[in-house]
Amino acid sequence: MNLPKKRSWWGRNWLWVVPVGCLLPILSCVGIITMIVTLVFGMLKSSHPYQDSFATLQSDPRVISALGTPIEADFFVSGQINLQNSSGNANLSYGVTGPNGSATVYVVATKSAGKWTYSELIVTPDTNNQDIDLLTTP
Repeated sequence: MNLPKKRSWWGRNWLWVVPVGCLLPILSCVGIITMIVTLVFGMLKSSHPYQDSFATLQSDPRVISALGTPIEADFFVSGQINLQNSSGNANLSYGVTGPNGSATVYVVATKSAGKWTYSELIVTPDTNNQDIDLLTTP
């Protein structure tokens, strides 16, 4: 009797090994990049300049009038924060949205002796390009 020739491990399993072998490195790279991006945005969003500016704009009547409530921040934050001990500076911009529209927030701050001082805190609604300066009282 002639028995069929037994196939090798590769012959039996190549149909799933090839796709998994190609997808695994790609998915690993995507996962690492996603983790880095999430970590960076998380660090920017947990900073005092971001937190303070967002709390200020959420309670400002001019911003509430322009965007409505609730006001939510977009995921992406651009800019930089440089810290050295108890001093540093921040230059951030991020988007916010409300039921009546969206806007871009610009923050420029300096940290000295452990305290943040804001030189620019501006909300620019997308609908009418009239800047709302949050450093001036309404």
